[in-house]
Amino acid sequence: QVVLPGAAPVRFSSLDLAGRGMAVQAPAATTAPVPSRRRQRFHVALSQESVDKKVLSELAWSGVPEGESRCEVWQLLLGYRPLTQERRAEALQRKRQEYNELRQSLYDSSPAVQSLTETEGGATGSRDLGLTAGDGGEVELLKQIRKDLPRTRLRAGSQCSS
Repeated sequence: QVVLPGAAPVRFSSLDLAGRGMAVQAPAATTAPVPSRRRQRFHVALSQESVDKKVLSELAWSGVPEGESRCEVWQLLLGYRPLTQERRAEALQRKRQEYNELRQSLYDSSPAVQSLTETEGGATGSRDLGLTAGDGGEVELLKQIRKDLPRTRLRAGSQCSS
């Protein structure tokens, strides 16, 4: 294809030395990629002052396009983030604070966590903390979770930052 400025593409052929026709094509023109209509619809839906949850769920039904924040879309759809933009930053900050408080009260103070931390650090382990035999299952579960976590982490750049 040969593309002339302001003209439609034209296909032509030339003859090789044996007289057979050969298609000749000009190199493809390089232009900036135009955002797809679907991506534009996502952008419009997410930039509204108040996101329409029904519209967003219909758009997300067949997946979130590359370049859009899947994390943000799912947090909005699941009700983790408020649909109105003015409340999002405050709500996200509050939820992160609640998470940190729960982690400190439930996870960091857990005898299994303390036992495993001491065991990994060279201490004798669960017997020193007075854990009962039933607590060993929690320690083993925590060990397995720590093995599995690196495999489940989000790829760099795909986390929600706001």
